Amino acid sequence: MKTDERPVLETERLVLRPWKTADADELFRLASDPNVGPIAGWPAHESADESRMIIETVLGAPETYAVVLREAAALVGSVGLLFGDAGTVPLAPGEAEVGYWAGVPFWGRGLIPEAVREIERHAFCDLGLARLWCACAVENAKSVRVQEKCGFSHCRTERDVVVRLTGEVHDERVSVLSRDDWAASADAGELRRLLRREGRMAVTAAGGRSKRLVSEVFEVWHASVRATHDFLGEDDVARIADYVPDAFRTVETLLLARGSAGELLGFAGVSGDDLEMLFVRPESRGAGVGKALLRIAVEGYGVTRLDVNEQNSQARGFYEHAGFVAVGRSETDAAAPFPIVHLALEQA
Repeated sequence: MKTDERPVLETERLVLRPWKTADADELFRLASDPNVGPIAGWPAHESADESRMIIETVLGAPETYAVVLREAAALVGSVGLLFGDAGTVPLAPGEAEVGYWAGVPFWGRGLIPEAVREIERHAFCDLGLARLWCACAVENAKSVRVQEKCGFSHCRTERDVVVRLTGEVHDERVSVLSRDDWAASADAGELRRLLRREGRMAVTAAGGRSKRLVSEVFEVWHASVRATHDFLGEDDVARIADYVPDAFRTVETLLLARGSAGELLGFAGVSGDDLEMLFVRPESRGAGVGKALLRIAVEGYGVTRLDVNEQNSQARGFYEHAGFVAVGRSETDAAAPFPIVHLALEQA
């Protein structure tokens, strides 16, 4: 995986995606509850501005994910991997510590164990780690149950541990899960499926927007437009091409779908609840690339609106099949003198 990209992970009920600053208000709503942070080793948040700062300085770390419920793209909590000195236990190369929490409205639904199991799969299959650790206060019964449900074994109890962020002192329960133990507990057929790389498509969220990445995305955009936008002339395409690289650099979230060899199959851009762009390489159409990108945009990033060229009947049909309905029309697009249909996700 390229270093400027962050994976988006999926389970039956959840999307695990990189945190974004727009999550600050929802994070504050969950993290301001005194029943959540202090027992997990961090103080309750006191403002949305503090939550935004925590996203930028702590939760924005590699391999830390917002846990989002597919239903209404609701923020559940956080899960992730800590490496080196960032962990609360000593970590050797090839090891990481698993951290997690959920907001009170989502307790008792098995969501965090589901997220942790996906993090285990990601750690052992995608990252090739050898061992995972978990640590929590001995009185944190909910966290202990998560560890037990997810295959961790009690290793030791550390006495009189000073909590780094709160200064409190407690006894700490330390648990461990090796890759071999994880593999032994998995169904053999399921394990083969998880480890199989050939033919797999991965969706990531771009972090940095390097010149090379923008060029790669532009190439897919250009090929897709020439294959699907037959109402655009060469002059129209050339005029739009002058500014689309800036759109790739500045869109809030750039989702990338890659094949097993790392080739870019398609991409989508999200800003707020708007889908700003979605394009698929022509030879990858019909392979589920667009569906995967749209599903993650809706279920992981809360997309409810998008615009589509009126003449692009295939694209409009694709979005309408996914549950979007026409809510308006503009005679011209800002980019070209062609009518635009405004679509919104139909509410159940």
